[in-house]
Amino acid sequence: DGVGTVTLNERDRFNQVKSRLRALLEKQITNFRHCFPFGRPEGALKATLSLLERVLMKDTQGSLGSEEVHNVVKRCLENAALVNYTQICSEVSLEERIASGISPAARIDDLIRIAEMCVDLLKEIDEYHAEAFAWYSELLVEHAETYWSLFLVDMQAALAVQPPDTWDAFPLFELLNDYLCQD
Repeated sequence: DGVGTVTLNERDRFNQVKSRLRALLEKQITNFRHCFPFGRPEGALKATLSLLERVLMKDTQGSLGSEEVHNVVKRCLENAALVNYTQICSEVSLEERIASGISPAARIDDLIRIAEMCVDLLKEIDEYHAEAFAWYSELLVEHAETYWSLFLVDMQAALAVQPPDTWDAFPLFELLNDYLCQD
């Protein structure tokens, strides 16, 4: 007769598997640069986004479901920006160097290195991952804006300790200007 019965245990097990799958997919999207380096394997990030969409659409129907997918991807990209920016700062050892009392010029040099790494990272994302996020292109723009807002906090702190008559920050502004004019 085509009618199937699902037991309560089966439904609970299904929901457990679905929630674990959702958590795994969100983690992979948050860490997409490491899970799918340079867009490899080909199409895997796009398939992951598609699978996340299908998992979330099972919970809700219609436009509410697509809005939830949008919000989940947005949250993942915000977290990705924070994770990657934190990693960049730890590679430069920014917090440790500030705590040790480095000179204002050295802080600007560190900031220039961070800016270069951020530019390289955002270019990498644009080159290798933007196609997978085609449906969420505005979120990828917000992702880049999140990077720069995190960078802005460090930049303002570094500029605040600079002497008023120095040109040490000029290469930093030149680098940022070149990138933003290209973008």
